[in-house]
Amino acid sequence: MEQEKVSRTIKIFVRIINKIDQKWRLPGGGQPELYIANGLAGLEKMFPMGMSDQRIADYIVYQLYRYADNIAGVAPTHFQYSWCFSETALAKYKNQYFGTGNPRIDYYIDQWLKGLGIQRQQVVEYISGPKPNKWRKYLEMPSDELVKRRFHNTENGFVLCSSRTMGWSPGSKACQECNFIGKCKQVTGKRYPELLRLREENKN
Repeated sequence: MEQEKVSRTIKIFVRIINKIDQKWRLPGGGQPELYIANGLAGLEKMFPMGMSDQRIADYIVYQLYRYADNIAGVAPTHFQYSWCFSETALAKYKNQYFGTGNPRIDYYIDQWLKGLGIQRQQVVEYISGPKPNKWRKYLEMPSDELVKRRFHNTENGFVLCSSRTMGWSPGSKACQECNFIGKCKQVTGKRYPELLRLREENKN
């Protein structure tokens, strides 16, 4: 599993714990991260065909549900992060979902998460990380340049450009030399607001 996904998993793991105990912190140093990464590697071995982000989320919420009383201070022994990523924890998870575990446990876990103000899908999405912005592939459109050059700096050219291209682009030589930049940005913003935002963001 890539390091970035491990890091996101650790962050959401800590965030869920902090919903129960705001003062809880992962011990300093690199040992906890290494231990958790090794635990997740052990989980990954259970799924030789590939482990989904859904499965990682299911694993950590299952483990934290098991130790909710310890985290909250209700149980006599205070919570240790290592409990969730040990060989025993992996075996418990395997038995729950592939053995003789309680078939209704996901219902109880979801109710528990709901009480914390969390939905399981939010955990999955956090682990997955931000989705690629589909508009990034349109940041530069060299194929628009010929159209932008037709009747350049005329009203007819502006109308043609507005209807046949993806609008103002900071990397376009034609746009850099255009007398209608202000108007063009307005049109681009109405048609492609996210694209205009990205282009403004990347113009330097």
